[in-house]
Amino acid sequence: FVVMDTASNLTGVEYKEDDDFTCSLSKQTLEDPVVIADEPRFTYERRFIQEWFDSCRARNIPITSPMTRKIVQPILQENKELKTRILESWHRAAFLAEKSLSIIAFRDVFSVLDSHRGILDNALSSLSPLQIVVLGQESTGKSSILERLAMMSLFPRAETIRTRVPIHVRMRNSAKAAAPTIEVLNERTGATEDGPHLIPMQWGAVEVSETVEQVLRRGHAPAGG
Repeated sequence: FVVMDTASNLTGVEYKEDDDFTCSLSKQTLEDPVVIADEPRFTYERRFIQEWFDSCRARNIPITSPMTRKIVQPILQENKELKTRILESWHRAAFLAEKSLSIIAFRDVFSVLDSHRGILDNALSSLSPLQIVVLGQESTGKSSILERLAMMSLFPRAETIRTRVPIHVRMRNSAKAAAPTIEVLNERTGATEDGPHLIPMQWGAVEVSETVEQVLRRGHAPAGG
């Protein structure tokens, strides 16, 4: 079956002004923006695009732009102008936060809670999150329900592959944001057969569809990995 995994980082101060402040690959807010030689120029968070390049190398495939899928040179160039705008936005957000009575009122509470984050993490490490399983016949809206819960378009829609392979989506909050990954597991053994590979958020549905088709071609569906 196919597993998609993504983590987000919920912060107390929102400083994103527009889509220019989001990574084209992960859709996370930018901190260290860079560009590569793709056209039109997309802006990426440095660590996410570097992970993409590393993923291409690990799979022995040509290094491509995650957005255009065209071959590019793995050269990162800092987007200095955008980074300056981001820093300025941070300063404005910090200034407004200092003026906010609600944040000031809860500052002491947050500081105490933050000091116990490690204890909470240890306590939760042995707990399994709630799971939602959607079952039904074809064309009954199973994918639509899961996409509503995930708040993103992820699932293949082609008639030839719909409902053929189980798809497991993991969503979690972590101290550090992470771009989505895709992985193919053997349903019987639990062993990883492919991945995990970094995928662009924008092309999530396409990546899942192509991965499912590859699994089908290898003859693992419906009972295999």
